[in-house]
Amino acid sequence: DLGLMGKAVLTLDEVSLLRDRDLRAVALMAYDRVTGLLPNWRQNSDTIHAIEPQTVERAAQALWTMTQLMDQS
Repeated sequence: DLGLMGKAVLTLDEVSLLRDRDLRAVALMAYDRVTGLLPNWRQNSDTIHAIEPQTVERAAQALWTMTQLMDQS
């Protein structure tokens, strides 16, 4: 279990340029499981200093695992 969840996104701007070119795209976002919100997203606190290294590591590991699984199928 990668600990991932699906969630409908109300805005497509994170991937809209790709989708506008008929490419498939997903956005990997770190939602807070308690609040259901993206911490700091598009707020004054949305700076590089608010990024937790362990969150980036988990995202990288999840993407690597998903890529390997897709490559095997």
